[in-house]
Amino acid sequence: MAVAACGNSFTVAVTVCVTVCPRCTQVLTAQADHYFNSNQSELAASTYAKTKTHSFEQVTLKLLALGEKDAVKRYLSDKLDHMRSTDRAQLTMVCSWLTEMYLHQLNAASGIIVGLFCLYSRSLLH
Repeated sequence: MAVAACGNSFTVAVTVCVTVCPRCTQVLTAQADHYFNSNQSELAASTYAKTKTHSFEQVTLKLLALGEKDAVKRYLSDKLDHMRSTDRAQLTMVCSWLTEMYLHQLNAASGIIVGLFCLYSRSLLH
C-alpha cells in the first residue's frame, strides 16, 4: 500500500497519489484513522470529511462516542465543502444538524451570560 511505502508520511503519500494513482482515498482514510487513534479528533474529522470510505453515519457516531462535539462540528462543516450539490437530502440534514449544534452552543453561552449578570446584579444590591 502507498502508506507503507511512504513510511507513514501522509503528506508525501497524498501528493504522490494525486499525481500518480487514484488511491488518494485510501491514504486519506489511513491518515484519518491515524489521527483518530492518536486522539487528534479535530484533524481526524477534517480528514474523514475528504474521504468516502466510511459512511457519514459511521464517522459521526465514532466521534460522538468519544464525546467530541467540536470534532463533529468540524466534520460536518468540512463535509459540506466536499458534498455534491445534487445530494440535497444529505445537504439538508448536515445543514440542519450544524444549525442545531450552533444554536445549542449559543443557548448555553447565553445561559452563562444571564447567570453571570444575575450574580453581578445581586452583588451590587448587597
